[in-house]
Amino acid sequence: MSTPEPTPQQGRQSAAYRHWNEIAEAIHGIYPHEPRYATLLTMLNRCEEADKNGNDTAFLRAKQQLLNFIAASTPRVKSTPAAQSA
Repeated sequence: MSTPEPTPQQGRQSAAYRHWNEIAEAIHGIYPHEPRYATLLTMLNRCEEADKNGNDTAFLRAKQQLLNFIAASTPRVKSTPAAQSA
C-alpha cells in the first residue's frame, strides 16, 4: 500500500511549518528587555501579514530580512583558546 500524495495545500502547510519553525528557533532566547525586541516584533508582523495574504515571495523576503537582522544583532561570544597542557 503506497502513501497518498500530499495535496498542494498540505505541501504549502508543510513548507509554512518549516519556515515558521526556523523563525521560532532563531528568535528563541530573545527577551522583551532587549533593544532589538521592538524591531523583531515589527519584522515578525511583516512575515505574518505576508503569510496570511498568501504572498510567498513577500513572506520569504521578510523571513530572510528577519533572520539577517537576528544574526547581525546577536552579540558574538568570544571563544577562549583551549588550555594547553604542560
